[in-house]
Amino acid sequence: MLVRVLPADAIVTRDGGLLAGVRLTGPARTALDLAAERPLPEALMLTDAVARSTLAAFRGGLAGLGDDQLSHAARAAACRPLYQAIACPVHERVSVAQALEHTEPLRESPSESLSFGHIVAAGLPAPRCQVRLETNRGVVRVDFYWEEFDLIGECDGRIKYDGSLGDASEAMVHQSAREQALRDRGHGVVRWSAAAMAYRPEIVVDEVAARLRSRGWCG
Repeated sequence: MLVRVLPADAIVTRDGGLLAGVRLTGPARTALDLAAERPLPEALMLTDAVARSTLAAFRGGLAGLGDDQLSHAARAAACRPLYQAIACPVHERVSVAQALEHTEPLRESPSESLSFGHIVAAGLPAPRCQVRLETNRGVVRVDFYWEEFDLIGECDGRIKYDGSLGDASEAMVHQSAREQALRDRGHGVVRWSAAAMAYRPEIVVDEVAARLRSRGWCG
């Protein structure tokens, strides 16, 4: 068992639910402790979640917000709890520094965080996240965008098509029309599923790399 001394401000006490009265480490401290032991893709799932929650609480929600609308100050504020939670030598590890460097509050799901981590860890160019692009159907937000190569990356979770968000057939029709609108503007589009990135990330990364090379990347 690994034992570490915790400062008082790293502990929170649950005041409701099944864990009422239980003393736990707070989200930021927990994320750093785990990130110190995990590879970048998994670490980003943790640190992104903390930053996303902090920013949502600060703004009252993230609906419709794109990378071009998030100020440097807002992004820094979202990540501040993570930096404030640094409290022991293990938090000085390279794995933690890399996770903090790449933490992004706008990534909307663990699968997007995992995807970005695998892409960067493989040495591919880092894309911008949640970018708003003009199309003949109006402004749309895309998960990832390599602006230099005009390539869009989209990570599809099961929830998008399983009926949880409404009629699945309508969601598929909408997604197809949205993608065609992006292609009509000359953008390249590469898609992958959250499951593929979780279980066979090397296949997805190879496909993304191939698409980037086809659009001029020399990696």
